[in-house]
Amino acid sequence: MNVSEKAAYLKGMVDGSDLSYSDKEKKVFDACMDLLSSMAARITEMDEELSELYNDFDLICDGFDDMASDIDCLFGLGGDDEDLEALEDDVLYDVECPKCKEMICIDEDILLQGDINCPGCGEKLEFDVGCDCEKCRDKQGEE
Repeated sequence: MNVSEKAAYLKGMVDGSDLSYSDKEKKVFDACMDLLSSMAARITEMDEELSELYNDFDLICDGFDDMASDIDCLFGLGGDDEDLEALEDDVLYDVECPKCKEMICIDEDILLQGDINCPGCGEKLEFDVGCDCEKCRDKQGEE
């Protein structure tokens, strides 16, 4: 039984009872029953509105999930926590192609590799890092 049905049931119990009360008491009971009925109707409306909001929220969450999947795909992530942590740990650099002026976001591994072809125009971009950190020394030792 929902709130509106319970309020109607209670009103029916009061109206059908053999209670003897004065006109003043009857007015108080009637006013209480009217208030209870109004509150029950408003609660029912709010439940319906809340249900619609939940549905809208679910649609928004589904949209965000789709966007997250697209981003994972774009960065070559499988979507698991290890891949996401690896992405968060990466240092990213913005590089502008001198030919087409497109901004390219590269990570440290590409930078240490020394070159990359611009995805916009195909121009070969070369990087001279000249770094003496342990990671760079290890990369240079591999070559």
